[in-house]
Amino acid sequence: MKGGLEMLFSQKRRAFLILSCLLCLFLVTPGCGSSKGTTSEQTKGQGPKGEPIKIGLIQPLSGPVAAAGIAVKNGAFIAKDEINASGGINGRPIELIVEDSANDPATATNAANKLITRDNVLAIIGAWGSSPTLAVVPVCRNNKVPQLVETASSFKVTDRNEQGNEWVYRLNAPTRMEAAAMKEHLVKDLGFKKVMFLSVNNDWGRGAILDYTKVLKETGGEVVGQEFFEQDETNFTPILTRVKNSPADSIILTTDAAQVALIAEQGRNIGLTQKILVTGGSCFLDKVIKLVGPKAAEGLYASMFYAGAYDPNKSANPEKAKYFNEEWKKRGYDWVEITEGARGYDAVMTLAEALKQLPSQNITREGIREALAKVKLKGIIFGDISFGEWGSFINQNAAPVAIAVVKNGKGQLVMDPVVPKP
Repeated sequence: MKGGLEMLFSQKRRAFLILSCLLCLFLVTPGCGSSKGTTSEQTKGQGPKGEPIKIGLIQPLSGPVAAAGIAVKNGAFIAKDEINASGGINGRPIELIVEDSANDPATATNAANKLITRDNVLAIIGAWGSSPTLAVVPVCRNNKVPQLVETASSFKVTDRNEQGNEWVYRLNAPTRMEAAAMKEHLVKDLGFKKVMFLSVNNDWGRGAILDYTKVLKETGGEVVGQEFFEQDETNFTPILTRVKNSPADSIILTTDAAQVALIAEQGRNIGLTQKILVTGGSCFLDKVIKLVGPKAAEGLYASMFYAGAYDPNKSANPEKAKYFNEEWKKRGYDWVEITEGARGYDAVMTLAEALKQLPSQNITREGIREALAKVKLKGIIFGDISFGEWGSFINQNAAPVAIAVVKNGKGQLVMDPVVPKP
């Protein structure tokens, strides 16, 4: 009798588990579309109902600079959600399809090919670092897909004598423009007279040396040497010891915030006295302070594109900057990554502005390319956004550049945003 009851209960229990699993599967299945970029508005049966406008986003979501790529993605989704909540583009929602580049050229190339051939995106934003971005440029050009560059600083991206072409547009100020914006201040005001370059060994780092060397020579500065290191380097003491014993009075440093923090800490440990300027606009000083503490970061300078992080009124679009800052906090994103997030926000807003110029049922890759050339938009980080010629650059936005410094343990602006002139 006991065995029969146990068997009966076992059968009932098995049936209950099977029914529970089927119910869970039924409840979960409608959400599967989220893997394809379905917006929360669509899932709830709200928001724009038309055919999605597919935009590819290539960012480093893994590897040493993953925090930056994830932040760009988060900023892009804030813009996407804002646009779709307002009805999308003439009733069509924007759908972001995100791929990881790991900040590697080969991986970025594969991501671009996948987005173009399998996902049929109409445009691509990316791919953060200069080397992966340069790898994606010919892929987009050959497939006639517009590429909107949000971060890469290498002059090659939009230089007509290099890879610049009609399919690539850049929001970010390349290092040449960044250095030009500092021309009146670097030597005279900041005292960077005898400079040692420390650069990550990639297109970004090598390009920074070329562009800043030119400005230094034109303004009475002097280059006393250069040192390269790899993206995954963690021990900078040997390099910093050589710098300490050199005639350099200052360092121009090109790398991401994590390595900047290591250099600041290890430099302090050996008594390094040379002042440091970080290039590229991707090193938010609040992040360095968080990583290494205010004492090690004290006196560190950095170029800065999103001045609105310190003062929204310094942005070309103060109201939008205030909104973005609050939305970033509301979503629980890390404050120290906000300057990267602003890039993604402006990039999606720029594409949306181009899309608004096109008939909703006739949005094509060619149409987006032509519409980007006509965009006029006040961005939160990239200033009065429009694309044109700047020296040898084509399809280039003239983004404003500021300088920040750590003073009394806090980051603050020391030079207001300046729009560089050729």
